[in-house]
Amino acid sequence: MNGLGEWAPRFDEAFIEKYGFYVDANGTLSLSAKLGRSRYLRFPYPDAIATFDQVPGIGDLKGGDETGYSGLILTADYAHKCGLGVHAAWIDWGFGVDR
Repeated sequence: MNGLGEWAPRFDEAFIEKYGFYVDANGTLSLSAKLGRSRYLRFPYPDAIATFDQVPGIGDLKGGDETGYSGLILTADYAHKCGLGVHAAWIDWGFGVDR
């Protein structure tokens, strides 16, 4: 109960997302458009490489400046059947966050 007076919950992630997958004999293409606040960039799904998906910071969890990704995030991911792939992400910062 100590410190309960300082308790101020907020959404860690709040976004609207549109995504899609195109699968053919050579591989899978996935696209995502996310608008809002997100802490992680995992897409198309949490996989082995997502283990290394670092958050931009956790200082906000201790009362510091807000961290995370806020704005419009576009992500493209292609996984070829041979095991190689390509991943790209683009962000247009917004909602009061200027990085």
